Amino acid sequence: MFASTCLLISVLSGFLFSCNQQAMQEGGVVEGQTVETTATEGEGMVYDVNLSSLNSEANDGRDVSGTARFEVRDSLLLITVNAEGLEPNTMHLQHLHSFETPADASCPPGMEADTNKDGIIDLIETRQSAGITMIPLHDNPVNMEIKTDTYPTTDNEGKLSYQKTVNLNELSSAYKEKFGMDIDLTRHVIFIHGVGSDASLPASVQSLPDVPAHVTLPVACGAID
Repeated sequence: MFASTCLLISVLSGFLFSCNQQAMQEGGVVEGQTVETTATEGEGMVYDVNLSSLNSEANDGRDVSGTARFEVRDSLLLITVNAEGLEPNTMHLQHLHSFETPADASCPPGMEADTNKDGIIDLIETRQSAGITMIPLHDNPVNMEIKTDTYPTTDNEGKLSYQKTVNLNELSSAYKEKFGMDIDLTRHVIFIHGVGSDASLPASVQSLPDVPAHVTLPVACGAID
């Protein structure tokens, strides 16, 4: 269905990004995967991603929808995330996930990812397809800190808007220091996490140590393909 071309671009001091540019046949878009990847001379690469809803029943029946964009411009990475259908007036964790080896992450393949059959795809159950948390999308992604209170907060309608410009050289250095390899955006997926604190979650729902399950529960995912 897709004709794929891989373009490798050199960014700053030898750090590499790779991008798959796909020509889609009519009707061939798959929700949760890249809708458009474009390269404009002088502006670098642009990755546009659709977000698919996860765990809508735990999210008070809401389906999360939205988009994310990652744009490479010279020494900068411009990140934009817009989503709706989230728990209102709540800080939502959002991250890029992948593996600590050269493998491609993907969003959970449906309820078959619910390995303990409790009706919820929790954070730990996403690891088989999506790996671990790697890049946090908060006030300062370069510091690579996961536990912080600087993630974006939704408005009273459950809409989230996030924009951040980071120094690509600094982010690449921090990523390589932590994981021992260069950044390749196309290996990652983006997750948005979090439902209301009053959500009725089974006791079997797993989370990070000392972090409540409702905070880390995945509610949207999109592949940077």
